[in-house]
Amino acid sequence: MGSIVSINISDVKGESKSPVQQGRVEIRTGWGIVRDVHAGIPHRDVSLLPLESLGGVPFGGYGENIDTTGIDILGFSEGTELTIGARVRIQITQRGKTCPSRCSIFYKLGNCIMQEKGVFAKVLEGGEISVGDKIRVEEAIASTEDIGRAQGGS
Repeated sequence: MGSIVSINISDVKGESKSPVQQGRVEIRTGWGIVRDVHAGIPHRDVSLLPLESLGGVPFGGYGENIDTTGIDILGFSEGTELTIGARVRIQITQRGKTCPSRCSIFYKLGNCIMQEKGVFAKVLEGGEISVGDKIRVEEAIASTEDIGRAQGGS
């Protein structure tokens, strides 16, 4: 089980996000975080990044919505379902991303780790989430690499 250390939003695409001041946001089913520019992008309603990947960059610096700790979100396969807080449920739809061009984050920070370390999810059940909320794995989907290893493959 992990938890949320920061929730970040922005009203401009391609820019760093800022932590929400009250530490709490509304998240809508099939939409994402209310007041965030990336809400409504199919299958990428919210983005997550592990705290350990920030390397000193401020929360939201890479354009991520939710910074996590204590949970290996990079180890989960697409299809894995997570519950945040009491009832918000999300499903991982994408690990990493391809950027068609370099955004201001790349030029500001010298790289954009969302391509390698970002995790994207669609919102299955909305509600309110807050900094400090627990993140629980509800249904972990084994990756084809994990299945191959379990069956004695390489």
